[in-house]
Amino acid sequence: MTRSATVTKAGSEAMEGVRDRNSRRVLHAVREFVEEHGIEAASMRRMAAEAGVSVRTLYNHFGDRRAMLRALVLASLDEIDLAFDDLQATSPIERMWEATSVAVDTIVGSLSPAVLTPVLDDHEMLLGLSHRWRLRDLLCDEIRAAQRAGQLYQDVEVPVLVEHITTVLDVLFRGWAAGAFDEAAVRAGALHSLDVGLLAMARPRTRATLVAHARALSPPLPLPDVGTVRQPAGARTAAGSPRL
Repeated sequence: MTRSATVTKAGSEAMEGVRDRNSRRVLHAVREFVEEHGIEAASMRRMAAEAGVSVRTLYNHFGDRRAMLRALVLASLDEIDLAFDDLQATSPIERMWEATSVAVDTIVGSLSPAVLTPVLDDHEMLLGLSHRWRLRDLLCDEIRAAQRAGQLYQDVEVPVLVEHITTVLDVLFRGWAAGAFDEAAVRAGALHSLDVGLLAMARPRTRATLVAHARALSPPLPLPDVGTVRQPAGARTAAGSPRL
């Protein structure tokens, strides 16, 4: 590499670093403002003033207010990705518990109801972000790992089961954003949904572990009769989805 090319690359990397720092500063200012005043008050001019940048700079970074919301969610999903890469649990069941807790704690801890509510109400944005929501893929992978380890039966369609579990999580996030319950209830509800879903395919020893975990959740949540949760291999709907 020539000296001029080296200098050009170094300059480009320095500019990229400045851009990243500016983006983080803007997102921090946007997050704080929306938490206090709501998204409707977050005009681009006001956001630029709060972040200490020009309106043009703000548009160059994000484009519009909707893109700023998306960037806030992406920043949280980036945190989740990093945490997923550093999970401490080794068994598939425990990794699912840890990952679910991490996802809940990160979303609730970094996105206020004022930020999360308009995102949850934006169907198009949610579809665009869905490929970044790694929890669904992680749960599918760990359920299959648990099947290979003999912890779970293999007669339930994994993607359908995970869709049920993550749908409950969506409802919990909406309830938290509306003030219906607190962070602890969201975490407990998410883990409870996971435990009940896994009971549909759990082998006896794993079933006992899941029941004990679900009963120990705080705040306590109702647990269905274990004998009614396990479905036989043929108990499926006409469309092929498991009846949970």
